[in-house]
Amino acid sequence: EQSVYEAPTVKRQAEIDPLTGLANRQEFERRLTHLIDSAQRDRATHALCFLDLDRFKTVNDRFGHLVGSRVLRELGGLLQDSVRAIDTVGRYGGDEFTILLVDTGLDGALGAERGLDLRLTVSVGVSNFPTHGDSRERLLDLSDKAMYLAKALGRDHVCSADELSSSRG
Repeated sequence: EQSVYEAPTVKRQAEIDPLTGLANRQEFERRLTHLIDSAQRDRATHALCFLDLDRFKTVNDRFGHLVGSRVLRELGGLLQDSVRAIDTVGRYGGDEFTILLVDTGLDGALGAERGLDLRLTVSVGVSNFPTHGDSRERLLDLSDKAMYLAKALGRDHVCSADELSSSRG
């Protein structure tokens, strides 16, 4: 009887990031794959946001890793509180976060950062299913590249995958 009780706890621990309580990278990618598979049948549109804290290393260097960890926990909570219950916020690794916005077009996702009043800034890259790709790998890659474009444009920006082709000139 005890093992029946422990199974969900162990499974849940394998799905969450222990610092933030958000979906970990593996769980986020599993949910993204599932959503893409069902969206291809339903012709739905979804947005993926990839966030990276700007100059986060200076927080750890100046104030220590305990403060840095607290910042990551608080940001994770702010992000989770800013989305709907059907959306997924994940900690992708380090100071990178991902947000999966269900049934959300590109315009809706590009406006998602409004309302966040943070002292730290974030650079965000956004891709959209099916506009920018139909696989988990393609959407993650384009969101990541758009996030790096946002950093290159001076940080504290939101860029979409649409901007990647226009930045190569």
